[in-house]
Amino acid sequence: HPEDRERVLAGFARSSGGEYADKYRIIHPDGQVRVIAVYAAAPKTRADPDTAENVYSMTGIVHDVTDEETLKANLRQKVREAQQATSDLEQARAALELALRSGQLGVWRSEYRDVSEADRSDDPGLGDAVDWDVNVRRIFGRGADERVTRRDFFEALHPDDRGRVLDHVSAAAERGGYYT
Repeated sequence: HPEDRERVLAGFARSSGGEYADKYRIIHPDGQVRVIAVYAAAPKTRADPDTAENVYSMTGIVHDVTDEETLKANLRQKVREAQQATSDLEQARAALELALRSGQLGVWRSEYRDVSEADRSDDPGLGDAVDWDVNVRRIFGRGADERVTRRDFFEALHPDDRGRVLDHVSAAAERGGYYT
């Protein structure tokens, strides 16, 4: 390949008296570019009887590594894309956190089997942790590192609102919609 020619020739020149190993592109007669790995034993030297010039003789192997190089290039591209996506996600998360703090909003996530557990003080599911971000914890008067359970949520409900909230959560679960 024209872009590899000088480097390859310089490698040959440096290898005189030693082993040669390199990887470079070649161009098939049909124009297809392939990548090969070349490994050669130390060159043998003999004098040309007619000209007294040194003649070098090398024996080696050639391996077409085009597919491997293509896979590596694709993997490098995917890594770059993943790094960019991670960076974009980190920026979006930072923007979301800023918006949540600015609006005094919080994000939570909880799994439950049945909201009727709220009325059964001995229900083991009440001890399951809920996922509250720092803003929800602040809103509910909880510490940033404090473990929070569904029991804590149900106990925080004002008695005047408890029934309505539990009905609303049940209805959202039954219809498979959002709880708003």
